[in-house]
Amino acid sequence: MKRRFCVITVSVLIALLFAFVLASRRAYLVKQTLPDGTTLTLVAIKTGDKHFSPFSGASHHVAALLPARICAWLKLQPPDQVRETYQSTSNYMSIWITQENTNGRSKKPIRLLIADDQDNFGITDENYYSRNVSGALKPNVWFDGLAVLSWPRRAETLRLQVYPQSDTKMLAEFCVKNPQRARTPPWTAPPWPVTVRDGDLEFTLTSLWLKVGWDAREWKLWSDTRPFQTYNRATFKVIKDGELQTNWTARYVRHIRDATDNWSYGGGYNFTSRAGEIINQFDGPELPDGEAWRMTVEFSRLNGFAPHEQHTLTNVPLPETALTRPAASLALGTNQLEVRWEPRTSKTEPLHFWAEVKPQKGGCFKRGSPMSDYRLTLVRATDNMGRNVPFENNGGGLNTTSEKLSVPPDAVSLDLVFGYEPIRLITFQVRPEVYRTAKTSR
Repeated sequence: MKRRFCVITVSVLIALLFAFVLASRRAYLVKQTLPDGTTLTLVAIKTGDKHFSPFSGASHHVAALLPARICAWLKLQPPDQVRETYQSTSNYMSIWITQENTNGRSKKPIRLLIADDQDNFGITDENYYSRNVSGALKPNVWFDGLAVLSWPRRAETLRLQVYPQSDTKMLAEFCVKNPQRARTPPWTAPPWPVTVRDGDLEFTLTSLWLKVGWDAREWKLWSDTRPFQTYNRATFKVIKDGELQTNWTARYVRHIRDATDNWSYGGGYNFTSRAGEIINQFDGPELPDGEAWRMTVEFSRLNGFAPHEQHTLTNVPLPETALTRPAASLALGTNQLEVRWEPRTSKTEPLHFWAEVKPQKGGCFKRGSPMSDYRLTLVRATDNMGRNVPFENNGGGLNTTSEKLSVPPDAVSLDLVFGYEPIRLITFQVRPEVYRTAKTSR
């Protein structure tokens, strides 16, 4: 018992020493006062895989260094911590900022853009793939700890630009030395087009443009460099036995990486296919354009499914007469296909539904399981009078789809045919280019 007490005492003393060092480190403390009287203070920038709050006391830092059993015995709570939650990278950044208001106003929700002098930038993650922290230090002083998964890691100096969460007018800018400048050599990539063969198919990336504007009607290319409003656009084609395939699309860019350990999700189910040219315009934070990327893309078919890949729900009642939720279901082995209607106020309005394949026991497929990379696609819809019902994709994801249908007002029920298949995950090593044509030349 005495020996155990001594071990615990020594552990606590050592942890206290480290905690004192951690708690006393303040690398920045740079202040800027806004026109409305709000004072923003850059307190700390952290890199690596441990991002404990600089505002936590010594006892919290002790808890971070001690075994959980000892913490429970001493009733110690660990400090707040910014975390990357997707296991995409172990080397990320966190930025810690305080706001002090002497004007009686409440805290401003903020986001940061981390830029270099070459128009490359990263953006703080909004709790999609990380866990940010925030809180109050005093009645009129608040803090934010914000995660950054990609930034210009080769730059010597970084410009940390503070923006309101829902506005694009910059509030303040801090110029700081890059806390962890990358020295790794960049990946090499051939010029476009880049082709990857997967089984019986050839997937070719024909272009990858950065900083383009949004045009979901005509899909014209135009330049847009405004932070938080710029998009990236990739185009592809799929070949089988020398013939262009027109029934494939790229619904989603899963993730992108570069040699400096930057990582970003692609984002955006913004896609179309025009006579075999596949376009995907994604809005995930871009990586620096001077680097080659490894970009992983989800390809799947729009039609052309074999009979064993098609599954039909018959006589699905429309929401006005559907007595159950889901409105219809069908067993697919140990899984189940379900359809749920969105409510509508009039039979003349378009119909919306969500369809999903999930385990019969409930829940969802875990990331990394064999069924997690399957795509559910609506192939055909007909009403109870045999009429084809026009539809368009309205979103969704893996194992789920949202559709908008133009159903005749006198229809009573629908037959819905779905295709269900494993996606093709294709990784391209490619160097993007910035699109520089002015908007006025469209």
